[in-house]
Amino acid sequence: MGKGDYCMRGMKNSSLQLLAVLIFLLIAAIALAKHNKVTKTNSESNKSSIIQLGTAEVKQLIGEMGDRLYLLDVRELNEYKEGHILGTTLISLGELESKLAELNPQQPILVICRSGIRSNIAAQLLIKNGFKQVYNYQGGMLSWDGNLVVE
Repeated sequence: MGKGDYCMRGMKNSSLQLLAVLIFLLIAAIALAKHNKVTKTNSESNKSSIIQLGTAEVKQLIGEMGDRLYLLDVRELNEYKEGHILGTTLISLGELESKLAELNPQQPILVICRSGIRSNIAAQLLIKNGFKQVYNYQGGMLSWDGNLVVE
């Protein structure tokens, strides 16, 4: 066997080793992709979402849950004083992030504002910070046709 045959055999062995490494990496990549897909699916299914409610649904929810439901008004103080739903707590949207520790992430929470826009932003912030059961009053106080507390 000549010197050239030995070199060819060495190249074949190197090629086979490279092929084996590439196959191993491909299998590992597929396994990792499947793991990431399962993890992503599980985390998405565990993720809470905002429940959007209209006026009739808000009234029903308040009636059914009573004191177990935390009513959070995220308007400004002057708006709140003009009229709010009995039992609401005022924490303006601008202050909410700094006051999250004062709220219980396990308690159902209904977020209220003037029209439903700021309350939806606040609800997103709550979900992002681990709150589990968050309701947004879509129409806000512009849609409210029930009793008001005026200060």
